[in-house]
Amino acid sequence: MSEQSRIDKAAAGEEGSATAASTTTVSDATLERFARSFEASARRWELVVYPMMLAFTVLAAYGFYLIYSMTRDVHLVTQQMDPIARSMVAVSDNMVRVTNHMSSMTANINTITNEMVHMGSDFDEGLTIAGRMDHSVATMVPIAQRMQYDADVMTQRIQNVTGPMNFMSDMFPMGDQRR
Repeated sequence: MSEQSRIDKAAAGEEGSATAASTTTVSDATLERFARSFEASARRWELVVYPMMLAFTVLAAYGFYLIYSMTRDVHLVTQQMDPIARSMVAVSDNMVRVTNHMSSMTANINTITNEMVHMGSDFDEGLTIAGRMDHSVATMVPIAQRMQYDADVMTQRIQNVTGPMNFMSDMFPMGDQRR
């Protein structure tokens, strides 16, 4: 190898080390700029992420509270369902009794209806008899009025006869009832 080629290689090595040094210097500056940029970006993200984390925590706590409240309310509802179920059994039993009573009432009403039909025919018969009685009474009224008139006349005649007969009552031993 000639001397010239060694010098060229050494120069290339120096250039290479200068290029490497300048690459390292550029890398450090770039990395430093990247770090500053990342820190600024991280600060911006902190302004967004921390409030979001706080909001998520508050919403999660509220969601837990809602689920807990709902679970407690459902528990209370299930506790109330047992007495309601027992009451429904009693209502069902009572409905059976009501149905039996309604059937009995229906039978009684049917009996009453049949009796009313018979009474209706008997009533028509009674009306006919009452009509005849009304006619009979109407014919008896003038006769009764005539009898009353005759009784009044007889009373007047008896009074007319008893006046003159009073003197004779003193003559008969049992005739004077005033003593």
